Amino acid sequence: MEYIEGSTLQEKWEEMEQDDKKNVCIKLGEQLRSLRSIPSPGYYGRAHHQPFLETAGFLMTREQEPLGPYDTYGDMVIAMADAAELQSALGTLEPEWSPKKQLIIDHLRNAYTTCEYTEAKFTHTDLKFDNIMLEPIIASQEHGKQEYKVVIIDWTRAAWYPAWVEAMDVLSQRPDRTIKSFAEELQPLPDMDIFRYYVAQGFEPFPHKDAVYFSQVMEELCMIL
Repeated sequence: MEYIEGSTLQEKWEEMEQDDKKNVCIKLGEQLRSLRSIPSPGYYGRAHHQPFLETAGFLMTREQEPLGPYDTYGDMVIAMADAAELQSALGTLEPEWSPKKQLIIDHLRNAYTTCEYTEAKFTHTDLKFDNIMLEPIIASQEHGKQEYKVVIIDWTRAAWYPAWVEAMDVLSQRPDRTIKSFAEELQPLPDMDIFRYYVAQGFEPFPHKDAVYFSQVMEELCMIL
């Protein structure tokens, strides 16, 4: 374990100039591009063919069976639908099962046939602002501005996920975490377009449609990533 000198992006974001925010986000996008360029191992799960951690809430059931690894994208999405059905049933206070929830789950169960970006990508899954460290570098003599080395920390949940998972995470990030609704998270917020736009450059292409679909499904069913 290495101590990193500096501050988190959450601590610095509000006081940073727009150009500094842009440069930090470009560097973060470059790191994601490097991660996503690692060849897929042909499964969905943690490194060395290990299952996902139990904290992968959108796959969690009450069974004792491990969460993967899954050999195909279809297997993983079906497991996600099974988890959604169980979690929704356990979490409902209504006397009868909601037809709307069942429709969403049925659609989810077949979603693997319509998704565009299904390849497994090495994914951090928790790019919140306090997991991004800014390590000061000597100020540029040319521009007279502070430069930062960008370091992503807390790799506990990192694994091989479908391409849209990290995209969903990027779209939902904010300097504060007070708003829970994905629809609210996508609302304009000062300078967040800088974060989303420049970090998204590391995806090539950015699986926006899939990310939004799964985010909305998980929100409707009260699931967590």
